Amino acid sequence: KVLNALSLYLMNSVDCSLAPNCSELNRKNCASTANTCGGCKSKDYIGDSFDNNSPCFLPDVASNTTICGSSFDCIYPRVCFNHSCVFPSKNCSNQCNGHGRCSFKDINTGLLVPDCRINDEQCTSSCICDDAYSGSQWCNLRKEELEMKQVMRKQAIDNVNYLMSQEYPDQFVIPGWISILVDATKASDELNDDTMTDVLRTANEIIQITVQSTASNDILSQLLSAVDSATLYALNKPSDTTSEGGVDMNSVLNHTLSTLMLITTALSDSLVPGQDAIHSLQSSFKSTVVKLSPSSHHQSTLSVCLPQSQSETLLNVPASSLTLIGGNINTAVQSPIVVSIVSLRSTFYQNGSSFKTNPLTIHMSESPCNGLFNTSCAVELCLRNSQHISDGNHSATKDIEVHCRKGVYENKKQSCLNGRVVETICNGSYSGTLVYHCPPAVVSTACVTLFGSQLSNLLDPVCHLTNHTADYSVCRCDINAIQHSYSLNRKLVSSPGNGSLLKI
Repeated sequence: KVLNALSLYLMNSVDCSLAPNCSELNRKNCASTANTCGGCKSKDYIGDSFDNNSPCFLPDVASNTTICGSSFDCIYPRVCFNHSCVFPSKNCSNQCNGHGRCSFKDINTGLLVPDCRINDEQCTSSCICDDAYSGSQWCNLRKEELEMKQVMRKQAIDNVNYLMSQEYPDQFVIPGWISILVDATKASDELNDDTMTDVLRTANEIIQITVQSTASNDILSQLLSAVDSATLYALNKPSDTTSEGGVDMNSVLNHTLSTLMLITTALSDSLVPGQDAIHSLQSSFKSTVVKLSPSSHHQSTLSVCLPQSQSETLLNVPASSLTLIGGNINTAVQSPIVVSIVSLRSTFYQNGSSFKTNPLTIHMSESPCNGLFNTSCAVELCLRNSQHISDGNHSATKDIEVHCRKGVYENKKQSCLNGRVVETICNGSYSGTLVYHCPPAVVSTACVTLFGSQLSNLLDPVCHLTNHTADYSVCRCDINAIQHSYSLNRKLVSSPGNGSLLKI
């Protein structure tokens, strides 16, 4: 354990020598990510929630669109562009250390986008590294350096599994396992395919052991950051058609959801009906778990919301939520009902780029309905749109320009403004700009259930769309129909333990 702690301390030591002046950016000092500032310095500021070098700003700046002659006429951090005060684009840490180029991508679909402004939390800056530095987040590690760190982190995770096989699990030992696992996953880009799978499996096993032991929610919730690191590795792993193998995203999705549902269920053991929900806001997912008591609500509506970042709260962005509605909620149910909700990025799902929202996975420990078929008992889901694309016909939009470098092969999927996806290829034989045309698109919003990572039939008997705007979509799902569909062995995924699971 001592060697583990020393090794992880050295691996997790962060070089902040090239970090910008974080105070000027209204951010906390560099501490966790190399040469990168922390989150916004207080809850009064808007900006990317996690480590970043983009400025944070006060809410009154968000509405400032002054006509300008120069950037001196604008309120910081806005700059003058075409005589209007606009937010600047995000930047990459230390400009990719001179070993790559800065690009922008949609954090939900994973697709490249032409620009990403600092007031937009739905996109992020990322480096496309030169081949010799491929795999490191900001192109700061050569491949051989990265591989050495990956080996060291795998050894630390293997040590957790060894300790689990040798030690008796109690309230003193389990926190030690979790602490090592969390420290071993501090840098998601220093994991590999094997360690990603090991992290999810180990977290899963720790939770199952903990159910039979005792550990505080503060300790258990730390596992969420380890799961987040594993999923971030899967999302950010460089990919091209020349590489063999690769990450099976469907397997990662199912393993991640299974682990998250186990963690949220374990966290719910300490809750009582009426107590505040337990929320988690991570880079790749949001989760919430709450205990409800239908018998104490006398058929009134019961609601649960996913957590919001401080920027979303300050900008009054609607939260994704679940509401139990209808006159047939079974108030005779004596035991509390545990409701868990997890929202993973849509890029995990097959054809995720066509999703307007990040899907929700909902688990209830038991049905809140009276069980009578053909009676009204439903959940209403208000889903925040991650893509603001209106229904209808969308003509071809602005072309996509791709900057190719001789000797560098790149195969990327990029998002057009109308929601269509274009595959772009630089085959390494040419240096210069290639232009790809965006095709027209026909957009129609629908609510569907999911099986694994795939869509069910668009004529979904369980859920249907009741309303949608530029900001949110509302789905109504019949709980009795879910149970009936399950009894007919329809495409519903099995849930951890008792209860029912629905993906929408």
